[in-house]
Formats: sequence, structure tokens, C-alpha cells
Amino acid sequence: MFNLAILKVTSFCNLDCTYCYMFNQMDRTFEKVINNMPLDTALASLDRIERHCQEYEKKVFHITLHGGEPSLWPYENFVGFFKQVDRIRSKGYKISVSMQTNGLKMPPKLLRLLSASRTTLGVSLDGPQSLNDAARTTRNGRGSYQRVMRTVETILDSEHAHLLHGFLSVAQPQLPPIEYFEWANSLPLRRLDVLWPLEFHYGNYPWKTEGLAVYSERPRYGAWFSELFDLWWNCDDPDLHIRYFYECLYSLMGSGRHIESIVNDRIPIVVVNTDGGIEYHDYLRSYSDGGTRTKFNVHRNDLTDLADDPGFDFLLNLHKHMPKECKGCSHEILCGGGLLAGRADRDDAIPRKKSVLCLDEYFFFNHLKERLSEVLSGAGAPSEVVQRGLTVGETNRIGFSPRVYFEKLATGQSFD
Repeated sequence: MFNLAILKVTSFCNLDCTYCYMFNQMDRTFEKVINNMPLDTALASLDRIERHCQEYEKKVFHITLHGGEPSLWPYENFVGFFKQVDRIRSKGYKISVSMQTNGLKMPPKLLRLLSASRTTLGVSLDGPQSLNDAARTTRNGRGSYQRVMRTVETILDSEHAHLLHGFLSVAQPQLPPIEYFEWANSLPLRRLDVLWPLEFHYGNYPWKTEGLAVYSERPRYGAWFSELFDLWWNCDDPDLHIRYFYECLYSLMGSGRHIESIVNDRIPIVVVNTDGGIEYHDYLRSYSDGGTRTKFNVHRNDLTDLADDPGFDFLLNLHKHMPKECKGCSHEILCGGGLLAGRADRDDAIPRKKSVLCLDEYFFFNHLKERLSEVLSGAGAPSEVVQRGLTVGETNRIGFSPRVYFEKLATGQSFD
């Protein structure tokens, strides 16, 4: 059933980001749960995960520590949590752990513990300082960029540099793609993932300012992603890794694995809040208050208990709920109805419509296919490409630039 759990170990943050789906949109769950997940709740979550792995004979499972800001979780809770993780690993289970942080501060003793526990770090940052600091401010209204970069540089200059997996950034169409690209190229670690916004849904359309007719001519986010892709593609630098672009290209090449923002065949992810409440994915958080909440709790329920819940059944079987208007679309396989957050509607518990970002995603996916087709046809690639099953990690190890890599992948050339 599930292969990833997001543990909301804190329900508070030391930033006040304007667009935050946890604190500054419709959902007010953070006001109803405790600030810190108690250690016994974290351990109960691990017990449920271990039982789930046993029941489904799964040897691999991933846990993301999230919030709020997870680095604010009490240190002694981290210690107890990782002791339990190590115990489960000792039984032969491959439990990987990551933490998504805003990077304001990272105490040395926590870094040592994360390093010993083989936990990777993702740092949220939304572009150059002026843009980032307009949205990602501290509680007293100050910009956060310089403090975050000091933390990043301190980690990179230490024995714990291997912890940093990269940056996580939300698309910023108010910033010209060339400026965003130059910023990405200047980062001390040139690995990042660029996300679609989660605030748009059937109660908040992306075209509300200029109207649908004008927006459809050049969808803001689709055009921005397309221009950014061209800059990355034409730069053809193997050291600048933008995860979303790689994942889209893998899917177009026939790969069966994918991130949850594309394909939309299933989202095998469970979220646990600080009170132990088992929740739906954050994609369903911003459109209503309590949109992710369920009757389940890790202190009472195994993950197998979720199988008959309509919400989890929907998430685990998205391919059965393809919006009618999406069937037959040229991007049906890659898009699968669009980003789930954009399909949410307060009047529909199960999102049955296509995403309100359809215009944007269609624009970008069209552009993506055109660019990939140009390279593959020039290389004489066959029309049917056999899935190769290579991972992003293997791409980095190979070290080829994006265009050369996908040309070789498509034509079956050696990577030696």
C-alpha cells in the first residue's frame, strides 16, 4: 500500500511564509493540534510502519520529517526516534529518512545525529534574496535568505556536507526565468527541485486577475516552466540538476517510476500530524479547513486499516479516477488529470475534475515533448523506447549532460 510517511513532528515554524499551505491558507489544523509530536507518538508511527512493511513484505520505506519546521523538534526526541529507526534497520528493513528544513539554524549536535543516522537534508529557498525575502520572512518580518545561506555554507564546509541533498523551491513566475536560472546556477550546491504552487484549486483560479480568455493564450506557470526548461536544456550542464525536469523526461521515455506530481496513478503516502492523527497528503490541505483530517490515529490504527477509507482508496487508486475530460488527451499518461492540489473542490470530497492548472501543465508538457523529440529524432532514436529503469542517482554517477544522457538512453548507447 504505502511506501512513504511524512511525519509532521512540529506544528509551528520560525518563518511566516506568505503562501504557506500549513499556516497561511484555508487549513487551520495547526491551531487544533499540539506544537511538538511527543516521542511516544513518533515511536508509535515507526511501529505502524514496521508492521506495514511486515504485512506487505516491503523491505524499503521512506520517512520524511516535516512540519512546521522539523529542526525545532526537541533534540531528545530525535535521539529516541533514531534509536528506533536503527532497531528496525537492524532487522533488514531499508528505512531511509530525510528532513525538509527552512535552514534558519541547524545546531551542530543535531547535524552530528542526522549524519550518524544517515538522514538527508532538503532546504527550502525560493530564489534570489530579494524575491525569497518578500515571501519567506521571520516572525518579526525580517528576510531569511542570508541566515539560510550561512547555515548551508556552514554545513558544506563541515564534515556533514554529505547531508545536503539540495534545495526545494516553488515556481516564481514573477521572476524572469533567466534570473531564476542564474540564481540556481550560482548556488553552492546546484541540485534543486522546482514545485508547482499548491494554492490554486476550484476556489482560487490562477487566472483570477486577467481572466480565463487572456490566461489561456499564455498560461503564466506553463510558460515560466517552459522557458526555464529551455535554459537548463540548452545549458546542458551535468552538474545543474533540476529534479522535476529529469522526472518528467524519465516518464516520457517510458519509466514506470515517478514523483507524485506527475502521472497521478497513485499517491502511496501517509501523513502523521503531531497528535498522531493520520492524514491525507498535503495536496488536499489548502482548499479547506481540515481537508486532510481523518478518523485514524497511529495510537489506534495500523496502516492497513486505511484501505477501506474512501479518501485513501482514492489516493491509492488515482488511475481509476481520471477526470472524464482528460481521457484521450495527448498528455494523459504524463499528466493523469493534473496536479492533485489543483483538482480540489470544497464541494467535492473526491476530486473528480481536471486540475485548474490544466492550461499550464498542458503548455509545459507540449513544450517538453517538442524539445525531447528534437533531440531523439536527430539521434535517430526508435519511435518506441524501451524502459531502462535508470535512477536519478545513476544519472549523477554517470555524469553526462541532460541532452547527451537522454540521447544515449533512447538509442541504447553505452554509458562507458
